[in-house]
Amino acid sequence: MLKDTDKPLCKLKKTQLQKLLPEIAADLPNCRYICRKCARVAHSKRHLCKPQSINLLGLQAEED
Repeated sequence: MLKDTDKPLCKLKKTQLQKLLPEIAADLPNCRYICRKCARVAHSKRHLCKPQSINLLGLQAEED
């Protein structure tokens, strides 16, 4: 269903987003972009209104 939506995640209504949460959660390990507006993450930048590549942020995994 996420692939069928033309709207970015940031523009979805709360009810629409609730229905998509399982699919979004399943895609989390594959996320490559973060929205600079709302901090949502997605695999494709077309699903975000202000996408930023996560790789360009220079994040490093923390060690416990």
